[in-house]
Amino acid sequence: MKFYIKNIANPFLILAIAWTLCLALYKLEWAQLLPELEDNLLILIISFVILYGVTGVIFSKVKISTRPVDPRRTNVIFLLIVNTIAWAMNFAVSGIPLLQGVRGEDFGLGSLAVLAFTLNGYTSVFCFYLYLSSKKKRYLLFAIYCLFIFLLVYSRGYLLMSMLTMFFVWINYKNPYLTIKTSVILLTAFLAIAYLFGVLGNLRTIAGVGENAVEPENFDDTYNSDLILLIGDASESFKTNYIPDEYFWAYLYLTSPIGNLQYNIKPYPIDFVRNVPRLVLNELMFDSISNRLGEMFNMKRKKAELIVQTLTVSSILAGSYVTAGWGGMIFVILGIWAFGIIYFLIIARNPLGVIGISILSTIFLRKTRRLSFGRFIIRKKR
Repeated sequence: MKFYIKNIANPFLILAIAWTLCLALYKLEWAQLLPELEDNLLILIISFVILYGVTGVIFSKVKISTRPVDPRRTNVIFLLIVNTIAWAMNFAVSGIPLLQGVRGEDFGLGSLAVLAFTLNGYTSVFCFYLYLSSKKKRYLLFAIYCLFIFLLVYSRGYLLMSMLTMFFVWINYKNPYLTIKTSVILLTAFLAIAYLFGVLGNLRTIAGVGENAVEPENFDDTYNSDLILLIGDASESFKTNYIPDEYFWAYLYLTSPIGNLQYNIKPYPIDFVRNVPRLVLNELMFDSISNRLGEMFNMKRKKAELIVQTLTVSSILAGSYVTAGWGGMIFVILGIWAFGIIYFLIIARNPLGVIGISILSTIFLRKTRRLSFGRFIIRKKR
């Protein structure tokens, strides 16, 4: 009996599997700075994992349109031109981070830089989809070109998200079934990407520390993983196993959102009803909207505390909790769940539904709002 990967590649099942994996990794306790999970939080996570998992099983039966799109009737060339111009302007102002060894927080031209990141990510996925539907290699080259831009800007996060979305596009469009060969290829690819993620993290960290050293010329920039092991407080069980140290980056990226969430749980209740407007505005709306309305109505987003300011990522639930407590987390879990259902049903029959659902899968998989790895060590000196 053939098992098709597409059956477990919808947004709901992906989120359920991702949180299950994160919980399993968390229990390894390889990072001693992460707090022990309390039972009530564990029950909440398991409950919504079951909710999303059951929903995913149901929606795995929904057919997604795979009707080919004629590239000649798309605006892909226009997107590539605009994308190239936007990045040329950002590079002209701030230089090329990959050549500099570090990307500062002030990279690019403000809003134009934000737009360029988003546009480049979408264009890369769109070009890859056109390659699958047309079999024309030039669209694959266009996709690789966009990914190369993320390398130039030293953006591991956007590079990883774009590649993941392409992977989901491939699954939803080709609908391959799982074999031993496919399993080995997928596992190898996952391990390779996780290792590369760690290598780039080490290079960026070493470059950032060297730039901010008191005597940069005397700084030892020999490649190693010592800094991340120190900052992440790696346990002896991790240091003494046979797993390459580079994988500690991926471990922290996957487990720290849960640790950060636990770190923010307080022994006293936080009012839910009074904070619903702030919760909806800041946790369920796009940042471009919430930031402006938050300023206008004095309802700025409450920031979750981080275990280590320079290391951990914040879960989507952490912001919900600090805003409206346990009720806030449940509200956001159900809100995202309802949005996913409505979006899935609307977009599934659209010719570009494969892209839309694949992007939603990546958003659900990422499960975090912001990344702050190494923020203090990559900030440029003023």
